[in-house]
Amino acid sequence: MKKILVALFFVFVCNNTLKAQNVTGTEAQVKTTLCKSWTIDYAMSKGKKISMPVGAEGFRMVFKTDNTYEVKNAPEGNANDKWVYDAAAKMVVIYRNGKAYSNISTLTDTEMIISPPKSEMDFG
Repeated sequence: MKKILVALFFVFVCNNTLKAQNVTGTEAQVKTTLCKSWTIDYAMSKGKKISMPVGAEGFRMVFKTDNTYEVKNAPEGNANDKWVYDAAAKMVVIYRNGKAYSNISTLTDTEMIISPPKSEMDFG
């Protein structure tokens, strides 16, 4: 399996502003790039690289062409739900427990950046 560099921004990164969304192309093109197994190498918080915790070395996300995904070997346990490409917003929305959880704001053949939705970042 090809090891992919992935910068992962979780919901706990509340003080960062979202990057401009730049996932473009047709749904078929996005599926071709996205639908594979992505290894999570690290997370970023406030510009600092955070290594994956011990035991999370195999943490990965597997995206499927039926618009579902699986999280495997995550510290909080395995999960699965759906993803939706929003061409107008230039992003992929990842759902968790049936609710929008995070966004893929950058997607290339070798990099995927996942950011929390803006609504998750607004406190107060």
